[in-house]
Amino acid sequence: VLVRDGNRCRWCGDLACRPLRVHHLKRVGMGGSSTANTMDNAITLGRDCHDSHHDGKSPTRADLRERIAALV
Repeated sequence: VLVRDGNRCRWCGDLACRPLRVHHLKRVGMGGSSTANTMDNAITLGRDCHDSHHDGKSPTRADLRERIAALV
């Protein structure tokens, strides 16, 4: 996923948005064990964008799903 996403945050695109994290739409703990690391389930986000998502702000789940669809 990091290679596909050019080792940058795929939400803001800022190369300084670090450290990078792989965000999964369907997490292992939510039944995604067999699909957790597939390209259509994961996207690279920087820490600030990842934290913002988990705080209920932008990017939304729908935003990320749309961005992933454009990448695969």
